[in-house]
Amino acid sequence: MITKKINLVVLIAVLLISAVTGYYIATIYRELQAGAVEEKPVMQVKEPEKIVKQDTQIIFEQQFSRCSHVVISEFKEKEKVIGKTIAQVKTLYPLKNGYQVRFKDNTLTINQAVEGWCPQEEDRCRLKDYKGRIAIFQGPDAENDVLQRVTNLYTDQLPEEIKNKILHGEYEFENMEQLNDALENFDEYL
Repeated sequence: MITKKINLVVLIAVLLISAVTGYYIATIYRELQAGAVEEKPVMQVKEPEKIVKQDTQIIFEQQFSRCSHVVISEFKEKEKVIGKTIAQVKTLYPLKNGYQVRFKDNTLTINQAVEGWCPQEEDRCRLKDYKGRIAIFQGPDAENDVLQRVTNLYTDQLPEEIKNKILHGEYEFENMEQLNDALENFDEYL
């Protein structure tokens, strides 16, 4: 009985050694065969670099941080980018300076992040009381405006309704031209 057990253990050991040896030989054979196979060169298709041409549409966008407005305008430096690759344009207008450059369907878009207010908001102006007189302030809002000039009109000389509107910041205008037109109507209170 002990001999049968020894024979069984020897048989299992022989089978395991044979399996491991066979696996090892097969691995070596595959490696040798892989080295013998001739690899064919792979054809690489390189996309042509996109170049800004005379007929390329260029969109220039400025996004203002304070008011979140996006202003799209004519790109005044078009001659600077004509004939350049997109990579070259990106070096002229880098991301670290607030630019993003995209090219799609023959349209180059240059987006610039600008700190501050857009021109439209900076042109806003308002009439406010300044030491008892009507003054003109310019800026995007009442907290960020700058005194432009003080008029000869005294706040107390105005009718109560107009005076209250000025004191409550309700006399606001898109630009200085509109404000001056409104101010001309106050001449009768001098």
